[in-house]
Amino acid sequence: LTALKTATGWNTEAWKRPQTISGDDDICESCKRRPAMETPQEDNIPLCRQCRDDRALGRSLVKRDFVVTSLQQDLRYPLPTGSIDLTARITEAERSAHLVLNMTDHIPERNDVPCVTLPRNTCVPLKDNDSVQEFEDIAAQADGAPYLAYLKMDIDNLGFIFSHGLKAGGVNISRLSTLSRLVDYFFAGYLRSLLEKEFPATYTVFSGGDDLFLIGPWNSVFDLALRIRQDFRRFTCDNPAWGLSAGIALSKPKTPLTHGRAAVEQRLAAAKEVPGKDRVTSLGVTLPWPEFEQALTQAKQLAAWTEQGIIGASQLRRLYHYGQILQRFQQTGNTGLLTVIPQMIYDFTRNWQDKSEDQRRAKQWAHAFTNPEHPQIHLLGFMTQYAIYKNRKG
Repeated sequence: LTALKTATGWNTEAWKRPQTISGDDDICESCKRRPAMETPQEDNIPLCRQCRDDRALGRSLVKRDFVVTSLQQDLRYPLPTGSIDLTARITEAERSAHLVLNMTDHIPERNDVPCVTLPRNTCVPLKDNDSVQEFEDIAAQADGAPYLAYLKMDIDNLGFIFSHGLKAGGVNISRLSTLSRLVDYFFAGYLRSLLEKEFPATYTVFSGGDDLFLIGPWNSVFDLALRIRQDFRRFTCDNPAWGLSAGIALSKPKTPLTHGRAAVEQRLAAAKEVPGKDRVTSLGVTLPWPEFEQALTQAKQLAAWTEQGIIGASQLRRLYHYGQILQRFQQTGNTGLLTVIPQMIYDFTRNWQDKSEDQRRAKQWAHAFTNPEHPQIHLLGFMTQYAIYKNRKG
């Protein structure tokens, strides 16, 4: 806190930001909040000083193994309470550091500095020249619409588990720290390996402790969320006390990160509001993980039918419209909304072909939703939205 104080009291100017923005052209292209720097930036993208430093820090973080910290303003990246720098190896200059964080799983060559080993998930997709891919590059790798998906997940009721999850008389600092460290290893260690091997286009904002925040091609993130939940269940030996809630928000690649973060945090909060938690919120619905898996499987089939021409794009949009009405019926109980059922029957009879086996399967699948007691009516909106995004180009 020394950086926040002066000789006479608190430094009230320490956290203030400049307010002089004369026009839209002077606003930072990244955060859309602070004034851009006057000097030209890389790629002619106007950035404020903080976003410029964040960009440089993010690019350097994936190539460095150590974070050097100082309580003084003597390192490359100043902070309100000191400064930090990144380095690939510990050198003579780091001997005066207050603390060095080792983000790898190996022991550094030098052992005469205050160094703490702290494996971190710092995976980000790289270009051929080892520079970090921009969000536009990541979104372009999605199937269908070039969108990103923001994913936030965290463990449910972790405080209760730490307080009451250990056997009576067995609570001590050693066991609590071991449990905490194992949870962190899942998010910071195992997930790093998973992303590197199977989801390399995923950008890690943070992943460690008991939560994560990832960004990737939108359709890949749906698969990733389900995979993380499945692996977490195995990690906890299918113990029902360990739940994992998630939010997934789709976004265009040029949307400011702060806006995408706010959207995904709203969805994560919605997942946790449902009694029992252990759910995922996305595309307008909150689902238990088994239902999410079922919906995702059927959504992929619906997308494939559309891509193969078995279902037309206009049919898919009408199906989405029907799903929205039926979902409102389930939420409100307003039987007046059921007038959509005859519309659906007429549409399926008149406009859906049944000459081939695939056409008959698709028509039979869709026609089942004309039953207002169909157990998956609430999933129809999710499935049709997914298929629409999957078949949208540009």
